[in-house]
Amino acid sequence: MKEKKLLIALLFFQFFVAVANAASSKSNCTTSLSSIVSGELKSETGQTLKKAPLTDGALVVDTNFFVAREKISQKRAQANDIRIVTRIKALLQSGKVKSLFATKDTVKESTRGNSTIIPDGVRVTRTSLSRETPEYQDMVNEKLLKMEVGELKFNSEMDRKIVADVLFAQTENNVVPKFATGDYGIIMPLCKMSLRCRFSKTKDEVLKNFSQGFEVQLTDLSGVVRKMVVLPL
Repeated sequence: MKEKKLLIALLFFQFFVAVANAASSKSNCTTSLSSIVSGELKSETGQTLKKAPLTDGALVVDTNFFVAREKISQKRAQANDIRIVTRIKALLQSGKVKSLFATKDTVKESTRGNSTIIPDGVRVTRTSLSRETPEYQDMVNEKLLKMEVGELKFNSEMDRKIVADVLFAQTENNVVPKFATGDYGIIMPLCKMSLRCRFSKTKDEVLKNFSQGFEVQLTDLSGVVRKMVVLPL
């Protein structure tokens, strides 16, 4: 009789835990849905990531920087991850970089369930033109696609949008947007469009010869020359 009561109590406890987990899951899903509907982009602590124009000393960083930070915190980083994070930290400490930015799609790529791995203080780029304009769409679906930015992998369209967001980024005082990435599926196609970088044929050559970055100029559908500096990590 005692064993039967114990079994009933155990079953009741398991049922209670299952109900509590289901409620928690539902709450998380509701919060995620709310964030998506509201369009708010959040940091890893839940703070709203503010959008702003690029100013002098601003650096737009790619997803691989935030992923590398995550791997280091989880003690599963490789040499490449450590190099990327060390490089960005050195730029911040030197004063050459004063603020970090991410594009909207970088934030999406850095989402983990109900939160992101983007630290507080990072701001989100604004585009000077709507993403729906012919100029932006042509850059993503024609020019950058033909250049094979993203190397035509499964998420290459997102890579192209990240690059386009940098090219079309709203800036102050005619600042040329700077973009740091360790993704050579992005770096090498852009390198081919640079007058200086195009002669570097390998990743190692690009990293060695252009540690301070190389400039890329692409003309949009309206004839406006869009510039960016690519900083290989």
